[in-house]
Amino acid sequence: MLGQHGPAGDGEETDPTQYYENRLKMLDSLRSAGVKPYPHKFEVAISIADYVAKYNSLGAGEHLLTVTESLAGRVMSKRVSSSKLFFYDLYGDGVKVQVMAGASCSEVAETEFYKCHSVVKRGDIVGIIGYPGRSSRGELSIFARNLILLSPCLHMLPNQRTGRCTAVAGKTTRAKAGADCWVPGIGRNTEAYVLKDQETRYRQRYLDLMVNHQVRHIFRTRSRVISFIRRFLDERNFLEVETPMMSLIPGGASAKPFVTHHNELNMDLYMRIAPELHLKQLVVGGLDCVYEIGKQFRNEGFDLTHSPEFTGCEFYMAYADYNDLMELTETILSGMVRELTGGTRIKYHANGADNPPIEIDFTPPYRRIDMMQELKSIAGLDIPSDLSSDEANKYLAATCEKYGIRCSPPQTTARLLDKVSFMSPGHQPLLELLVKTWLV
Repeated sequence: MLGQHGPAGDGEETDPTQYYENRLKMLDSLRSAGVKPYPHKFEVAISIADYVAKYNSLGAGEHLLTVTESLAGRVMSKRVSSSKLFFYDLYGDGVKVQVMAGASCSEVAETEFYKCHSVVKRGDIVGIIGYPGRSSRGELSIFARNLILLSPCLHMLPNQRTGRCTAVAGKTTRAKAGADCWVPGIGRNTEAYVLKDQETRYRQRYLDLMVNHQVRHIFRTRSRVISFIRRFLDERNFLEVETPMMSLIPGGASAKPFVTHHNELNMDLYMRIAPELHLKQLVVGGLDCVYEIGKQFRNEGFDLTHSPEFTGCEFYMAYADYNDLMELTETILSGMVRELTGGTRIKYHANGADNPPIEIDFTPPYRRIDMMQELKSIAGLDIPSDLSSDEANKYLAATCEKYGIRCSPPQTTARLLDKVSFMSPGHQPLLELLVKTWLV
């Protein structure tokens, strides 16, 4: 298979079952030869990201022969130039570096060189010991003196695309220095994904992370959001607490709970649907400002925007009213977007990735309107003024049924009102209204 590039030159012309069987045979042959296919330890001197940053200033054709570095990562592309020259794309934490493995600079005997590299396939985790440099074409590389197979990948990966993804905004072309092009605040181009099947992506997140390099930045962005919220509240003297995940009585929100059983006490307990009641008890006890970031569980329907298990943040502040909370929330939202994107405007594909995104501006202050008046003027709803009455509940339930708005049980007035609050003429979501608006 010499002279071929990509999957065809990597033994991936077979079907997945045959590929798996071939890999198992390869492991047996390595063990028979006294080679450990899963070695215990490999010393990594530098991460791929730090390697790229450290040696990015090298010029085309420049080699640092006296410098030795050791890297580890996953092989996502293998190209065979000849029996004495192999090229690999090595990825670590979403960053890529090229590996040039030539027999002339290898510590492996020339008679064993091809055999050593023929067992390496896409998806394998390998360790590289070599010297830094750039190829004659200008690509930053590590020139391998030794390649060690650390963890063979037994299954065939989805076919890799050539080149890198481009941003939806059309401003980003080929990724620089191995970094991915997606950043918070712009739309993601899911067409650039190698693995597109949504169910497979969500059920096998590890595979999604392996081949769709943009996805890891979603995880990083979520972590940055939580860190920002925690830092924001800590700086304002809020105390972070943890409240029970299970309780005898579900409370804090109108939702159906998950039920679990405590074997030792022989009793049913409820997974929390909200930490509200416990947090309020702490305020009563004298902790004036408290918050919790943690999991909540609601045994209800789910879709792309709603999960029965989700992370929420609730905070409570003594001696404050809803005006203080609105100002605090304006500050936290605008500050968060600014930290993540460098500005206060983001693009959001409200109507799917195939349609143009809308731009959301988080710059405070936000417009404040009366919720009931706006529902009447925009959506034409004449909701009874006494929301605690049966009349109001029946009116809202009939409105949901009329417009085909699904509201899972229990259909309390608060839940029904929450559903219809996103109505507008023609039953379109009030995104433009709610982007920078307080409903009071």
